[in-house]
Amino acid sequence: LLSGILSRYQPFPMTGSFEQFESTFAVLGYVIAAYYAFLMIEDEKDIHILAAALSIGAALLAVIGLFQAADHDLFDTALGKWLTIPSKYYSQLSAEGGEFGHKFRIWRVFMTFSNPNYVGSYVPLVLPLVLFMAFHSKRTLLKSLYAILAFALLICLFGSGSKTGFVGLIISLAVLCAYYCREGRKKLILSLSGAFLLILSLYVFLGSNDYLSRIVAVFDLEETVPDVTGIETLSDGVRIVYRGNGITISFEPERQRFSCRDDSGTDLYMSLNADNRLVVEDVRFSGISIAPAQLDDETIGFYVFASRSWFFANKENRYLLYTPYGKYIEHSISESCEWLDRHGKLATGRGYLWARTLPLLKKHVILGSGADTFVFEYPNSDFAASHNSDNWGYVVTKPHCMYLQIAVQTGLLSLAAVLVYCIIFMVRSASCCFSTARADSSGFTRGIICAILSGSAGYLTAAVFNDSTIAVAPVFWVLTGIGLGAIRINKK
Repeated sequence: LLSGILSRYQPFPMTGSFEQFESTFAVLGYVIAAYYAFLMIEDEKDIHILAAALSIGAALLAVIGLFQAADHDLFDTALGKWLTIPSKYYSQLSAEGGEFGHKFRIWRVFMTFSNPNYVGSYVPLVLPLVLFMAFHSKRTLLKSLYAILAFALLICLFGSGSKTGFVGLIISLAVLCAYYCREGRKKLILSLSGAFLLILSLYVFLGSNDYLSRIVAVFDLEETVPDVTGIETLSDGVRIVYRGNGITISFEPERQRFSCRDDSGTDLYMSLNADNRLVVEDVRFSGISIAPAQLDDETIGFYVFASRSWFFANKENRYLLYTPYGKYIEHSISESCEWLDRHGKLATGRGYLWARTLPLLKKHVILGSGADTFVFEYPNSDFAASHNSDNWGYVVTKPHCMYLQIAVQTGLLSLAAVLVYCIIFMVRSASCCFSTARADSSGFTRGIICAILSGSAGYLTAAVFNDSTIAVAPVFWVLTGIGLGAIRINKK
């Protein structure tokens, strides 16, 4: 709350900002929802009602996901557009006969989560509870419905292409199987066989090992060193770090004259190539070319081709970068974690994002920048880093890691509090589920606790690679509250 009130990025901590919409009030709402769930659980009947409600919600999402997997997105129908597009835009779209579609390619499942990655957080969270209800239900019809729902959720997970979700699912199923191992050999064999058959069926259904190969690619530790590792706009020129060497380029627009020097101050000779561009006659900077450019109606600047075209201008005795958004800005090299920078492809490109997020933590020990303000803290103005991380043309709004997201936005102290809460929940749940003293325990209550523990373990694993989002996070927080309430009932 303090990080939101004292943030310098008002009003966004209180209203939420682009894409995430996870304001201070939303974050506080998670805490209230978890505590309310803990208080209202009084007996097993309450747990049954909430488990059924969660399953109904999961079934609705699964239906939407299955249609998306079959390339029939319900949001692309007239009803879907009417439900999701604000009325003034919907009227305009209808009048002009415009098309509306999502940015994800066909056959990609995102349910209602705006991003397929969040399917990878949701499915590992709720699937253990659905599987438990399938095992526990005494009526054949209910068993069948829960089993069908579990299979549908797995199809949605694979259809989303979320590699993180698959890793989270493995953790979830591992905890659930460990629980059934203690319950008896018969249940263990049943659970392992069911999990194996479901995953095998999906693998055959997909008919390709491309998904598994992309999962392996998540752990890619190949060291990559891009050509351009930094750009600095100075008063006397533009310095570009190219293949580990620095070159400073200055330009006199009146005389259409360029000059270049290396970091030692040595002037570098240039010649004109067949494309009427200047090239530096130094092997260290082969691949760089320079030419004048008309940037706007009033400004004659120049561009440097180094991996891509970079545009600059000398304005008021200061060199500035001309951005893809039509603005002139000072450009500097952002601070980064060197090891992650060298292994930027780690976790499908998250290495680059984490490399520039970690240095932000040292100024957010007590208070963060405010809820939903990561977009303002991240060095989005470092366009060289954006190019190297394949984020050119995009504004980075999240670090793709819930723990880094919390640490930056509400502070390291806040992250410590969240981790303590999660650890307390996990330890108490594990103690209840795997305790040797089970004579007075209810099998259903303990099973629900284990199902929530399994789902939470998968969710928290996926959170290493996914952010907290208002579309999924409430389910996690409410389930932990239900789990703690069930532990209280179990002790009674």
